[in-house]
Amino acid sequence: MWNLALLADQFETVLREAEATHRLDQAVYGLDMGNERTIQSILAEGLGAHYLVTREVPYPSSAGRKLSQRFRCDLVIASRSIADEPLWLEIKIAWQFREGGLRSRTYGGQWRLRVAEDVRKIEADPLVRHAGVAMIVFTQSLEIVKKDLDLFEAAMAAKDVIVGFRHVRHIPIQDRIGHQFCTIALWPTLPVATGQMPP
Repeated sequence: MWNLALLADQFETVLREAEATHRLDQAVYGLDMGNERTIQSILAEGLGAHYLVTREVPYPSSAGRKLSQRFRCDLVIASRSIADEPLWLEIKIAWQFREGGLRSRTYGGQWRLRVAEDVRKIEADPLVRHAGVAMIVFTQSLEIVKKDLDLFEAAMAAKDVIVGFRHVRHIPIQDRIGHQFCTIALWPTLPVATGQMPP
């Protein structure tokens, strides 16, 4: 069984170290200026100190399709020492602001649409036994992200998308474009064996 509280701590350590490196280097662009693939790469590299980590892995039940049509998971994490089944992890990033300090018009959609789609992909694959969804969220304040976490879970429930208890960590970051916090929110998913992948 995967310990997602420990994994959330490890996410926090990796991103704190990345933020510290940006500050030490006096970088013009901060952690919140990276795109989704950049932040996923930082996480994969950092988690590689503890696990075997593979990126962009096709879901098992999409085998037999053309490679370009197979559903892929952002990170698959396997233990280095225990013969346990891997953890399939979808990771999404949300930014309250974009470059220049302008408010992002896609912020709400990143919460309410994309993550729900990822959870449905996981739920629909009966060969995936351990899975989770992580959100890395950059916001101006903790009050904003705490409210949005509650709204997000309510929206998921309204769509009949069920996830487990969330594990949340907050990291202060240097304000470059309006963000002062990076929040990590990690949920275990509850797979249902439908045997069907989404169309």
